[in-house]
Amino acid sequence: MENSFYSYQDAAGMTRQILEWLADKKSPACKGISFSANTSLEGIASNAIVNSRHAQTIQRLEFSDVGFSAKQLEDLLRMPALKELRIAGGESWDWAGPKYVWSTLGSEHVNVLKTNPRAKRLRVLEIRNQEFSDDLGHELRKALPQLEKLVIEDVNY
Repeated sequence: MENSFYSYQDAAGMTRQILEWLADKKSPACKGISFSANTSLEGIASNAIVNSRHAQTIQRLEFSDVGFSAKQLEDLLRMPALKELRIAGGESWDWAGPKYVWSTLGSEHVNVLKTNPRAKRLRVLEIRNQEFSDDLGHELRKALPQLEKLVIEDVNY
């Protein structure tokens, strides 16, 4: 089972959805979760996921225009089945103009990925719309050589 939480500009609403799902004892095992859009993942929600029965089966997390702290990232990496992490910032275009990007990650998140031993369990890492340079791809490839797929800003490393 996959689960998706969409709560446009409503972090509290997303948290309510997540907590309701986790409280449902009949919900089947979950292999992946997608979070979107233009909001943030509250600490209470990420903590509840990490400490839920689903943490044992969640293999994929996908964030689209959803912010969260470096500490939350560290906590999410504790989930034993997690193998895929996809994180995209927001994006928008003018009618005939350039692409605009809203980053959701900072250097503190990158540091967690490069130094946290649990990140070495990941097999897929995709980071898009964060305005990171090519250097980051090379740094992450060196720090996480076990990755089967590493994509930074649409470039495979």
